[in-house]
Amino acid sequence: MSRFGRGLRALRARRAERGSVMVEAAIVVPLLLFLTFGAIEYGLAFRDSASVAASTRTGARTASALPAVDCTPSNCGTVNSESFWDGARIAVNDSLKDLTHSVPIELVIFKADPTTGKPFGGLTYDTCNDCYRYNWSAVSKAFPSTTANASGGYWTPAEQKADICAGKSDAIGVYVKAQHSFLTNLFGTSTTYDHATVMRLEPAGSDLC
Repeated sequence: MSRFGRGLRALRARRAERGSVMVEAAIVVPLLLFLTFGAIEYGLAFRDSASVAASTRTGARTASALPAVDCTPSNCGTVNSESFWDGARIAVNDSLKDLTHSVPIELVIFKADPTTGKPFGGLTYDTCNDCYRYNWSAVSKAFPSTTANASGGYWTPAEQKADICAGKSDAIGVYVKAQHSFLTNLFGTSTTYDHATVMRLEPAGSDLC
């Protein structure tokens, strides 16, 4: 066998090997990119979802510690308000400052059924009576103090006081819905997630009743 023949076969083998490497790369590289960007997308979405969940816990904890507390006309809707619903709203706003690729949509502070954790009376977050509903403001990047309630009813401090003094074990819930925007559109353009936390009201002081 001549050296020329061996060299020709070796050249063909190298070309075939390079061709197979290119084919393998064409298959593997897109898969690796998909897995990498998918992990990034999942991590960002998980982080923001966890932040939304944490905001509901913070809001519920704040509201549950302020049973039957009303606000005075001079500080209602301000950072100095001590009302249970404003305290929860402000706590949620502070907790949502860390969101990166999500925009909050709705906040509902509601009287909860201690058994089911849903709004009292079997209603939904959008139809509950004993609740305070807020829509996100893109201008202030917060849930403003102006409340909206399509059903026209709120869970007033006087109602909380009456239940507490009657020995009832009420629970309060905080619900937040947000929309997350994906960076790469691998899983679509966006997704919506929501979280709710329910806690029982802490016992009121002896001077309340």
